[in-house]
Amino acid sequence: MFKWKNHTADIQEMEMDLRHVLPDEELWKQYMKELRKEYRKVSSPETGIVQISYYEKQMDSFGAKVLLTNVLSRFMDTCCPLCPIEIDRKQQKILPLDLSPESVTYLLYSTRLAILQTDKTVKEWLLQYFINIKLFYNESYFNYYFFDEELEQVLGLEEISYSDVSEEESILVYTKKKLDKGIYVNVHLDEFYLSEKDNFERRHYVHENLIYGYDDNKKILYAYGFTRNQKIDAFSLSYEEFLLAFEKGKLFFFCGAGYLEKEYPWPVMLCWIKKQPEYQFTIQKFAEKIREYIAPDESEMVQGDYHVYGMNVCQKVVEGLKSEEGIPVDFRTFQLLYEQKECILRRARYLEERYHQEKEWEQFFNDYKEIRDGYQRIRLVYLKQLMEEGKTGQINQTITDDKLSLIIAGRLEVLLKKERNVLEGLLQIINRII
Repeated sequence: MFKWKNHTADIQEMEMDLRHVLPDEELWKQYMKELRKEYRKVSSPETGIVQISYYEKQMDSFGAKVLLTNVLSRFMDTCCPLCPIEIDRKQQKILPLDLSPESVTYLLYSTRLAILQTDKTVKEWLLQYFINIKLFYNESYFNYYFFDEELEQVLGLEEISYSDVSEEESILVYTKKKLDKGIYVNVHLDEFYLSEKDNFERRHYVHENLIYGYDDNKKILYAYGFTRNQKIDAFSLSYEEFLLAFEKGKLFFFCGAGYLEKEYPWPVMLCWIKKQPEYQFTIQKFAEKIREYIAPDESEMVQGDYHVYGMNVCQKVVEGLKSEEGIPVDFRTFQLLYEQKECILRRARYLEERYHQEKEWEQFFNDYKEIRDGYQRIRLVYLKQLMEEGKTGQINQTITDDKLSLIIAGRLEVLLKKERNVLEGLLQIINRII
């Protein structure tokens, strides 16, 4: 939705596509008239497209976007206010949701797991994943570290654009209809208008939220996502908040959700659990995943991305802490590594109970819990430093204390060596069992 180029050494020119917000020709002319009252160096080659020129010493591209969208936001509030909410029925629908997902490092995981963990037929299928880890690095990416998982095999997903939501019905009506059919709705909303968010009335920040229920009597939706103090949890929002936050998200999406502009222009994602054949998680499958983790494939380039697997990812984390030239590391890196240790322990305990080999596994549990606790301590130390640097709740959650980074790198190297020995011992136990 943005195109900009260097016009001269001092003047920048940018084009912004707002057709998804205001496609009406007459209203667009009125908006351009209002915009020129505040800033004259703008033009419009066609309805919904605005071009702006500015001196780079006075404004940057982000500031230009803010100018255009702020004026449009005020114009829309005056000329196209949201219609009052009328409810001709009094219904309620709440879909099941597990509020203790195995991973909360990214909403990508927590929202999907919160849905899937409610289905008993998927339980054992999930156990074969979240054991191994991988790294997909590209300078343009925001997230690098991931679990080995295939959630889309069991979770149906449908990407919905703004235009896919019918002009004849609001996002509220659309969402309620999907919930009535047992479909979860993951939708991007501007947190400036959501009272349960840290950014409420502070700054525009567009982020996804999983809607899993509604209540017409209370006029609220039930949602899951980031709440106060960046905690991932369930919360409720009024129908008015939901409508406003969605419409404003169309304008301010570049604040937090810039990906809606190019490759991923889907502000809404529909989710449902697919029917699955019965699956049993076995000790053989667990051993296979552990082997893949401690003896991973070689790192490789895949379509321009640098892929790293298993324990080699941990080594890359150490390198990233030791050098600015390494792959970036932030708080989420340690959150994911800690969660991985928890997942391995949980799966080992599940199998130990099934195979009744308590004495065989006792030493492993004691040793691996020490490793898990070591990662937990690193996670907390990193978080404490973020708090001291005033970076909690921000997008950038990387500490600037180089001395502490080196100390953490040293601790990770010790834990990595110990973990390899403990997991190799676990494989020997499994070989005796099978």
